[in-house]
Amino acid sequence: MTVAEGVLAEAARAGLAMTLNRVGSMWTWFFTPGPVRNYDEAAKSDAKAFGRFHRAMLERGVWLPPSQFEAAFLSAAHGEPEVEKTLEAAREAFAPNLQV
Repeated sequence: MTVAEGVLAEAARAGLAMTLNRVGSMWTWFFTPGPVRNYDEAAKSDAKAFGRFHRAMLERGVWLPPSQFEAAFLSAAHGEPEVEKTLEAAREAFAPNLQV
């Protein structure tokens, strides 16, 4: 899925520790270097970094679930323009001067 993996790739390019949990068109990102398989592992991720990322994305017009403990969904209403806007917003959010 371009959005989920694309944002993960942008975080990696910026040198940020992020992992992706995905099932079908439902996913969430965690600001942690390792896999997240249960609540204890999820609770160790950087919730403050997620909050900064969430706010940066909102400022760029991309609405995400407000918690890394919730899932985002892609639907047929999301086309190439929305995907590109999301990836561009993530690239900007991860830029050195706006590090999450």
